Amino acid sequence: MSAVLSPKLLLVSRIFLLAFAYLLAGRLALLLAIPPGFATAIFPPLGISLAAVLLWGNPMLLGVFLGSTLLNTSMSVSAGADFGIPVVTVAMEIAIGSCLATWVGSNLIQKFIGFPNELLDEWSIFLFFVLGGPIASSISASIGIAALCMNGIIPFSQVIYSWVTWWTGDTIGVLIAAPFVFILFARPRALWRSRLKTVGIPLLVSCALIVAIFFSASHSDQQKIERAHQESAKEIADNLFSSFNKHIDALTPLKGLYVASDIVSSEDFRLFTSELLSGENGITALSWNQKVSQSERKDYEQQMIAQGFPNFAITEGAASGNPSIASERDYYVVVTFIEPYSKNSRAQGFDVTSESARKRALTFANQTGLPAMTAPLHLLQTPSKDLSYVIFMPVYKTLDVPKSLDMREQLLRGYVAALIKVGRQLDIIHQKFPKTDFVISLDDVTESNNPINLYQDTNPTSAISKSYMWAVEENIAGRSLRLTVTPTEKYINKQLSGQSWYVLVGGLLFCSLLGGFLLLVTGRTQYISSLVERRTLELESILDEAVEAIIIINHSGNIERVNPAACRLFKTTEQELIGQDSQTIIPILQDLLFTPGEEYNRTGSRSIWKALETLGVCKDGSKVPIEIGVSKVDLPDRRIYTCLIHDIAARKKVDKLKSEFVSTVSHELRTPLTSISGALGLLVGGAVPAIPDKAMDLLVIAKNNAERLGRLVNDILDIEKLEFGKLQLDISDCDANDLMRQAIDQNAGYAMKYGVRLKLDNQAVADKNIIILVDADRFLQVMSNLISNAVKFSQMDGLVIVSAKITGKDIAFYVEDFGTGIPEEFRKKIFQKFAQADSSDTRKRDGTGLGLSISRVIVERMGGSIDYTTEIDKGSVFYFSIPIELLR
Repeated sequence: MSAVLSPKLLLVSRIFLLAFAYLLAGRLALLLAIPPGFATAIFPPLGISLAAVLLWGNPMLLGVFLGSTLLNTSMSVSAGADFGIPVVTVAMEIAIGSCLATWVGSNLIQKFIGFPNELLDEWSIFLFFVLGGPIASSISASIGIAALCMNGIIPFSQVIYSWVTWWTGDTIGVLIAAPFVFILFARPRALWRSRLKTVGIPLLVSCALIVAIFFSASHSDQQKIERAHQESAKEIADNLFSSFNKHIDALTPLKGLYVASDIVSSEDFRLFTSELLSGENGITALSWNQKVSQSERKDYEQQMIAQGFPNFAITEGAASGNPSIASERDYYVVVTFIEPYSKNSRAQGFDVTSESARKRALTFANQTGLPAMTAPLHLLQTPSKDLSYVIFMPVYKTLDVPKSLDMREQLLRGYVAALIKVGRQLDIIHQKFPKTDFVISLDDVTESNNPINLYQDTNPTSAISKSYMWAVEENIAGRSLRLTVTPTEKYINKQLSGQSWYVLVGGLLFCSLLGGFLLLVTGRTQYISSLVERRTLELESILDEAVEAIIIINHSGNIERVNPAACRLFKTTEQELIGQDSQTIIPILQDLLFTPGEEYNRTGSRSIWKALETLGVCKDGSKVPIEIGVSKVDLPDRRIYTCLIHDIAARKKVDKLKSEFVSTVSHELRTPLTSISGALGLLVGGAVPAIPDKAMDLLVIAKNNAERLGRLVNDILDIEKLEFGKLQLDISDCDANDLMRQAIDQNAGYAMKYGVRLKLDNQAVADKNIIILVDADRFLQVMSNLISNAVKFSQMDGLVIVSAKITGKDIAFYVEDFGTGIPEEFRKKIFQKFAQADSSDTRKRDGTGLGLSISRVIVERMGGSIDYTTEIDKGSVFYFSIPIELLR
């Protein structure tokens, strides 16, 4: 019986524990409630309920209902309501919403991601938080707010605000509380227990910190207002002073126009400044103020009249405010061009040196070579009382500013200028920062004892507003400006609207996202850890079981890792190899590891060096023939080299036996072949008279085949000598043209046999004495091999051309035929031993397949190189180059 009752008792216990946890968590959360209603920035009970239903099933919904009813009833009574049926009814209505939200959330999670779920991947975590948080919480918020509104607890006007705060609290509660419950109770326990330190504690600490910040923030509204105001005031200051600097920046390209051009027309000036004036930088006007000497005045005025300004004259200010013809002086700085012209035409021709404030700015600009701003001015073209500034930038006849004052005076060409209307700049700022929020004052305090007020908003300010007053001074082109920004009471009131609560919501939302991120990180860590462990085991298994020796080398050339096959190959242990310089066991690595990158074949992030044959050094000092391939791999933080080593001792032994066999057989064949060829030659030559014609035909065939067999034996012996380094070359000075003629003469009879003509085309070198260091006999052997091949593969009545030309320090010899060409499948092995395009028993052309292989070795031994080009049905060109010793 106890075995039957135990699960029931466990279930009941869990239900009541859930109800208690719901009640306790709700009471703590409602300490942060925002009236009206019972909305709070975080409501963990919904997250606890969702996790409990997922872990232990739908019976836990009873605990949710019980806990929610107790919580909301107790809150109503604490708020002063009389305990009774109406209070309990409202509490039960809210509890129904909580139960329904929990049931919907758990079913959605079960359907879309399944449960139990370890929450290891991004998609599972995202769906869990979305389905259990925002979606499920919308149900509890809707039913709860509807219950409060229908029972008259909150007015209808507060429904949207209360719904949003309720929904926010439930959502954040799910995102934060559910992971805690899983950490305490979910399976597999090993995984979730490990998340206590990586997820639970950081999440708990961050939540506690956010709550502490909330309580602190609720008592620091004044500091927040001050901070917000200072940020806005600084932005106002930045916008204002940057607008002044934009005027200066606009002068730089305008200055460049006059530095680059000696003559700038009014139309040029208008077109150039149109773009500068069309922006949103608040520039009122741009002008060119040319320096004109007294001697140049008349010509200058005539030039301006000729440009389309019929009434142009140099003027100066007068006491009446109307300009008059300028009196004579050493020089003038005249407003030559100004844009927009229609609004500023009155200023054209004005000598800016005639007015003291402008003249001081001009003098300062020329003395420093920098832009200078005038004192506040009332402009000729704007009769209003608004104050303005003019910024002058000197323009010289040189690109750089002259270093001395005398040179600046001599090379001064004039000034480009920008007009700043202070009122317009503040109007632009007020478009973003309205006067209802800020009262702005701007003063020119260059002369501290005589400040000039440039702008002042007329909005009234209270004592509270003045306590937040913020001021800053800035130097602009030689003038000091002080900006004062004061917030209005309206602005202050706007900063008080739920600031601390929004801090709490944002902080808790951050905590919930942090929880999701930590879940993802720990899940990924677990997944990657298991994946790395599995991959490591696989790689270790592959490395250890590999038949071939594998060595991994770091960028310094030291061995980092070896497999057992490498230890067996070099007759040593892994411990002795690791850390050892790789060159001690494979000397050729000294060249391979530090080969320039272009010598490698690129393959993605790897560079692979072709396999090479070399010798490895074993621990006991013995040497073993190996074939090694090196892969250079560039990792994010370092470079490594992977060496795949193949033991070729057995192959070398077989090759040696084969070479010895071929050599022995070849030597044994040469003696009887010589006798046979000699006897056949005597018979064919008539040593025995009266041989019948049919017998003579048979003797000729036998003689030709004996000679062919002799050539084969000679070629095989040449190959054997070349491979084992026994072939001695008799190097001497030879004339290239003579060698070519000899090659033609020696092969003329052979070509005639096949009905092919040989042609020597040495026009490019015929008039030169070209001396090369070669073995003449071997050189002619190479030429004979190339010519005989060309002849054999030419058509009847074909042509083979032998030519040469000088390429740099070498001379290249060419043998060109117009035959069938070389098939594609044969081209890669054409220089290999016994390689023949037609290897069938019925091939039409004789040959051993050794000629080109022998030719390549001979050419390379003489310091040259050999190659070819070919085209099917059009012929082939074989060529080799030899260094020139002397050229005259």
